[in-house]
Amino acid sequence: MTNVKNYTDQQILDRVKSIAAGFVDFPDNYWMIYVRSNENAFNQFDDKRYLFLGLKCVQVASCTTNAGEYGLKDFAKYNVSGCAVLKADVIVYDYAERGKHKGKVDAYRQAKSWPYFRDNDKDNLAEEIGKEHSDIIGANLHPSSYIKGKAGRTGVIGSWSTACQVDDLTTAFETFMQMTSEQKKLTVCILNEW
Repeated sequence: MTNVKNYTDQQILDRVKSIAAGFVDFPDNYWMIYVRSNENAFNQFDDKRYLFLGLKCVQVASCTTNAGEYGLKDFAKYNVSGCAVLKADVIVYDYAERGKHKGKVDAYRQAKSWPYFRDNDKDNLAEEIGKEHSDIIGANLHPSSYIKGKAGRTGVIGSWSTACQVDDLTTAFETFMQMTSEQKKLTVCILNEW
């Protein structure tokens, strides 16, 4: 479970406006802000996501914006350059579109480039190290289960994320998808905890 500090809506909005690369203005529809934990606990869902409708936060959930053990340790099975770690303190407008993650579960799929790094040192930290890249790599927003209505927290990231933003409580993610059911595209921001 996340240890990310609690923030007011205004504190989050002020942070987005002052630090997020690419910021132009606040969306007036649903949009997502992820806060990446300073703790950076290995293989744990220790980040927090905030679903905003315009300037108001309407849902908070625990999640990860980092890869789990599979991504950080076994990346050679899918990319010998290393595991993708999305750059924080960035906002991308209309970043994701509604669709299916791996054809199995309703999700928001990456539709625009995001800056990222390839972590290949096999330590227990997801780090922004090495050369910066920016393209579409399938860094989707999805739950940590393909079982609809699955209650309870997943516990560990494992292979649920190799760059994706993943909720550890499937029912919270399903609520988010219901709330945004009329919205095809979603703006996303990732911030480092402050």
